[in-house]
Amino acid sequence: MRVLFASLILCIATRAAAEIQFVGAMVTSNQKLFALRASDGAASRWLSIGDSIDGFAITDYDPKSDTLTLQKGTESRALKLPESRVRMAKDEMIAGLKKVLNLPDAQQMRDLLHPKLQPLFKEEDLDIRHFPDLLAPGVKLEVLPLSAEEQKGLEAGLSVIEKFLDVRPTHGVWIITAKSASMSFVVQIGGGWFLAPSVPGMTVPE
Repeated sequence: MRVLFASLILCIATRAAAEIQFVGAMVTSNQKLFALRASDGAASRWLSIGDSIDGFAITDYDPKSDTLTLQKGTESRALKLPESRVRMAKDEMIAGLKKVLNLPDAQQMRDLLHPKLQPLFKEEDLDIRHFPDLLAPGVKLEVLPLSAEEQKGLEAGLSVIEKFLDVRPTHGVWIITAKSASMSFVVQIGGGWFLAPSVPGMTVPE
């Protein structure tokens, strides 16, 4: 009986470990990327609608509930991002950011900053001080145009960035977790988007 019970526990644990995990999402007006793990301990892969993982194809995404639908034959699974308890590694997050921001040569977080800002930031501070929620479980990033209301409310910060970079941000990247939401400016150069979180040492006008 004990052997049977132990075998049952092992089978349940093995099945649970093999469950596909939905751990992150990045969304723009023309691109949707989803971070999925085939099992506990596996590396996250950034996939799109139509891609497959562990035999399951990604068939649909509901942005309102942040629910991803996977299909394998007649079997269907619905994975909810807000229910994720899994943190991504920093290199996995960078892999997704370089795709969604179209900066394929980026190797570290600092490479994702506007070139004029890169010398002003330390790599080790970026995800701790400036983007503290970036590696939170079930994180979602959305690159969205700034509304007229947001531009008015953020005028002081926009003016500082514009003065320093000679370009005015028109979009922001929202970092959304189950507990919080924050926004940082992004600036487009050519076909790529660069992060422009702040300008250290410059005073924001009153």
